[in-house]
Amino acid sequence: MHETLRVAVVGMVRNDAALTLPIAFEHLVQEEFMRNIEFYDLRASQKAALTGNVIDPLFLSAVQSLFKYSDLLQELLDLKKQMGG
Repeated sequence: MHETLRVAVVGMVRNDAALTLPIAFEHLVQEEFMRNIEFYDLRASQKAALTGNVIDPLFLSAVQSLFKYSDLLQELLDLKKQMGG
């Protein structure tokens, strides 16, 4: 869930990969984000206690990473505000 929120939701809305996206697709991404923001907030809030814990390396090969649900919650809030929500 952590990496899905970080990469597929926040990263896509912010276009972290600097993709050249058609305007219509950008609007669709933003609309879907706003339609689902309560779900994203709820899931990140439910997992916030895991912040600072190590993500199971089975999912990230040999890379050791930490859960950062608190940061994700803030990023979700910032994106929501940017979109007028």
